[in-house]
Amino acid sequence: MPFYAIRIGGDWKTLSTVGKDRADALSQFSEMLGYKISENKNGRMTDLMMDEWDENPHWLNPQIAIFRE
Repeated sequence: MPFYAIRIGGDWKTLSTVGKDRADALSQFSEMLGYKISENKNGRMTDLMMDEWDENPHWLNPQIAIFRE
């Protein structure tokens, strides 16, 4: 099962979770944060970055920009 971490800009807090897939992780993070998030940019800037990894250390994979809905 993949492991996910999301970095929140400003004070750069980090939340982490294990999810069955990226959609599951986004749903869990949305619940933790108290607002809906997605990968859809819709022309907005973001202060949320997500790491996704399974077998390799997370620094081998690029961070994914995540946006508030």
